[in-house]
Amino acid sequence: TPIIMVTGHTGFLDRAKAKLVRASGYLTKPFNQSELLKMVFKHLS
Repeated sequence: TPIIMVTGHTGFLDRAKAKLVRASGYLTKPFNQSELLKMVFKHLS
């Protein structure tokens, strides 16, 4: 099951924690819609 984390936390440790829990993707706010859709489609295909 893909897990895409969307967060306001931009630090190195935050990204490391996401990898530790095996998140499929990591987006920081603010993000644009095309960026999110690209990541969703990548993990659904």
